Amino acid sequence: MTRSIHLLWLLAAFWLGHLHAVEMAGDPAAELPQSRDLAADAAAARAAGIPLVLLVSQRECGFCQQMKERILYPTLRGGAYLGRVLFREVRMDADEPLRDWQGRPGAGDVFARGYGVTIAPTLLFLRPDGSEAAKRIIGLSGAPDLLFAYLDAALEQAIAVTAKER
Repeated sequence: MTRSIHLLWLLAAFWLGHLHAVEMAGDPAAELPQSRDLAADAAAARAAGIPLVLLVSQRECGFCQQMKERILYPTLRGGAYLGRVLFREVRMDADEPLRDWQGRPGAGDVFARGYGVTIAPTLLFLRPDGSEAAKRIIGLSGAPDLLFAYLDAALEQAIAVTAKER
């Protein structure tokens, strides 16, 4: 009987792992748009009265890809923040073109330095004016459930702060 129970637990773990892997598979509808113009993104967020969440990442960054696949894509697919938050990705590589908050040409590394971001991935929760609306999430550490909890708390705080300023 004990062997049967262990076998059932093993099968359940395998099945849940399989479902989790299917859930995390790349979904084109859930891709994180890359920001090329912060002024335009800020204008869209301002018009909607919502915060802007920026994933500051780097090319060839395995942890950044994990942050997207394990945390952000499932959050986007869940739909709870649809129309409540504007999600974008900013690469902090030197050759990544990025217009700044005033629409001037710049680069991702300059943006990252301006916010003191030195570790990728970093999630910034910003008001449409570019100031931080919630505590940033730095790196990818801890259990995914904890990261979801931190992300939800930061998103709700950023939404609340931004709504008060309408």
